[in-house]
Amino acid sequence: LRAFGAEAGKAAGRDAYELFKAWVREVWDARRPSESDRGSVVLNDPAGTTVVLNTGLADDALDALARLDWDMVEGDYLTWDADRGAWRDVTRR
Repeated sequence: LRAFGAEAGKAAGRDAYELFKAWVREVWDARRPSESDRGSVVLNDPAGTTVVLNTGLADDALDALARLDWDMVEGDYLTWDADRGAWRDVTRR
C-alpha cells in the first residue's frame, strides 16, 4: 500500500492506479450475482495497514487513496467515511 501511494503521483504510478481501480471494480462486478449486495475487498500491507474497500465505493474514495500520507496512516485500519469525504481509522475516535 505504501509503495502504491508513493508511486501514484508519477506517470507510471497513475497508470498503475487506473489498473488498480479497474481491478477493484472487476472484483465488485464478479460479486453481483451473489445473494448479498454487500461485501468488501480488504487489503493488508506488511506495516500492518489495512484498507477496506466496500462494494460500490465512489471514485472519489478510490482517488483519495492516492493522496493519503501513508506515513501518517501506517498501521491504521482504514475505511471510507462518506460523510467526511476521507479515509479514517475506525478503531480510533
